[in-house]
Amino acid sequence: MTKKSGANVRELLLFHGTASEYVDPICQQGFDWRISGLSVGTLYGKGSYFAKNALYSHDYTNDRRLFVVQVLVGEFCAGRSSYVRPPPKDYAEPFGATYDSCVDKVNNPEIFVIFSSDQAYPAYLIEY
Repeated sequence: MTKKSGANVRELLLFHGTASEYVDPICQQGFDWRISGLSVGTLYGKGSYFAKNALYSHDYTNDRRLFVVQVLVGEFCAGRSSYVRPPPKDYAEPFGATYDSCVDKVNNPEIFVIFSSDQAYPAYLIEY
């Protein structure tokens, strides 16, 4: 991402709630966007979802465990349910540079969607 976007890569600490059966696989293998959305849908794209607000992520966990995740969000755009990867920055060049992630609201994003497991590291697992 540094090569693509330059030296300033935007990294955020975000929350991720998931069903209990996915906690160990996430700890061992990271996030797999291909199984994301099974319980939450794919409103902003078919990727892995992360939130700024822990309360949002809490709604998607069934055993009171949340991940705190280091997420490389980079440059983002508004998401769409049809996206299976971020869209191109310039639609005149459909195979050119793409955005790094998608969000719910570009001006004040609360939800981030990534499409590559390399962009997220499960730093902490909170049990409450």
